[in-house]
Parts: sequence; structure tokens; C-alpha cells
Amino acid sequence: MKRYSLILILAACLALPAASALSKVNINVSPVIARQFGYTEYQLDSQGLVVTPTGDTLLRKVRSLLKFPVDALIGGVSFTVMSAPTEKHPWSVEAGVLTNIGDPDGQMKDSDWDQVPGYYDLLWSYTESDAEMRSIILSLEITREMYRRNSLGVSLLAGFRYQRIKQTIDNYAGWQRQLDETTLQYSDPITFAVTNVPALTYEVKYGSPQIGLMARLGSQHRSSVSAKAAFAPVFTSDEDDHIQRNKISTASGNGPGIAAGFKAHLVTVGNGHTTPFVDIVGDLHSLTVSTSQTQRWYGDDPATPTFDDTGTVSTGIPHEIRSTQFSLGLRFGVGFY
Repeated sequence: MKRYSLILILAACLALPAASALSKVNINVSPVIARQFGYTEYQLDSQGLVVTPTGDTLLRKVRSLLKFPVDALIGGVSFTVMSAPTEKHPWSVEAGVLTNIGDPDGQMKDSDWDQVPGYYDLLWSYTESDAEMRSIILSLEITREMYRRNSLGVSLLAGFRYQRIKQTIDNYAGWQRQLDETTLQYSDPITFAVTNVPALTYEVKYGSPQIGLMARLGSQHRSSVSAKAAFAPVFTSDEDDHIQRNKISTASGNGPGIAAGFKAHLVTVGNGHTTPFVDIVGDLHSLTVSTSQTQRWYGDDPATPTFDDTGTVSTGIPHEIRSTQFSLGLRFGVGFY
């Protein structure tokens, strides 16, 4: 983490203008409305030994995948400070905050697989559930143009993005197969539906420093089109409270990520001291974190009726967190000199 922080600090120092350039700047505060698409998910993999009906000992592999939707309308505000048009190496500093407006359109999906070689390799449980969501995105982005040829400019980009997503999952329905432990045979799927009963709560946090490049066709003070791409390592933690099983699972770790985006900046004629504008903005964020999960039972698990799980702790469970999110939106306002 220290290495990534040092990269971010060095990049930010390069992007910051000289103090003398602060005499005249463009400032704007802009409302933002956007549509967000994508998901955040985690996958668990575990394995153990099982004795078959013939007395053989085989390796059993179990996998769980929980996929949480983030398809929702989001809104917020951005604050931007830009250098004067006369600046030799134009720079900008932009900060923003966004939150969801309403719950996700999609449903949370929970899938479980089981495998014993020679006996079965199948999806044995699948459910879909309603999701209520509270989320926030905080962002900071600094750019400074380092190269220009005619109307094309290339800028260094540095920034940081923080995202917190919390979902409450209920009203679940799906199907399960029952396993005969003696014959190692699964039954046909049995469907079920449960309403007005909370299943779990899930919270995940992402913190991501970013360093990359932005290319702009045109000037940042006039109508222009820009695209950016950045290396965005991520530091994450998550918590899953399986209410129906009296179990809480936690994990933290870091891994690689990417960030990319585009902006069409449309400026109308102002009065010399103001510049009305509309931005069409698209952003993409994708990440993968491989870590391990710890599970703690704060009560007895109904899934194991012959054993009281209260106080049991299981550690070192392979745990992978993944997310891909894309947003497309509008930002509008007036820049002031």
C-alpha cells in the first residue's frame, strides 16, 4: 500500500500547478445525474475429503458465488477548479460525491456448486432475492497537460476513488437439491419461496488510488472530447451477515484494478466571465481481489441441526472479490472566472 501511495503522491505533485498560476482560475459546481450498471460479487472455494459408498476417499470441492446488482440511478455533485486559458500546461482538480437514488433494478443471485469426481459435478442450489442498497462514491482527480500538438493534448492523471456499498437482501426464491450422504446422490430440484424475511446484509468498501493518462481533443475551456485510462490498484474489505445462519463473514485484501472513461464537454457562449456547459460522461471501473475469509458463528446454524455452531470460527477460506461497474450520465453548470 505504501508503494501505491507514494506513486499517487508523486503523480499529484507533478499535476499541481505552480503557485503563480493560481491568480486566475475557472471554478464550477455541477449537479450530476447518471445511470450505473454492473455488479459486485464474491466467490468462495473450499475443499475436503469424502468417503464414497465403495469406501474410497475422494476430494470434494464446493463453490459459492454471490452476485450483488448495482444497476441504479445515481446522483450527486462535482466541484472543479481549472487553470486559466493562458496557462502553458493546463491543469484541473475535480472532486465529486455520488449516491444511489433508489434500489437496484436487478436481483441478488446466490449459486452453489458441489463436485465429487465420478459421482457429481453440479449446481445444487440457486436463489434470487430482492436487494435494498445504500451507496456512496467519493472521488478526486488531478490532471496536468504535459504534451500538446495542435488540438491534441495529453495529460498526466492522478486520483483516488472510494466506494461503499451496503445491501439488505430479503424475499428470496429458488431451488435446491438434497444430497443423500450415504449414496452421494442428489435429488431433483425442490423449489421454494420466502417473503418478508431478511436473508443477509452485505457491505463492501473499495479504496483505489489511480495514475494514468488522459487525451483531449480540444481545450478544457472550450468544447472538447477526452478519454482516459488509469492503473487503479484497490484495497477492499467486506462483511456478510448471513442472518438465517447466525454467521458473519469478513475479509480484506488488495489487488489490481483499472479505470477508464470519456467525456464530451459542450460549451455555449458566455459573457466573458461565465461559460455555461454540459458534459456527457462515461466511467468504467473493474477490479479483482484474491484473499481469504473468516467466518464466525454468533448463534447456532440451522443447517447443522446435530451440532451447536455458536462460537465456532473458520479461517483461511479462499475468497475472491470482483466488481465491474459502468456509468453514463450528464453534468451541467456554469464555469466562473
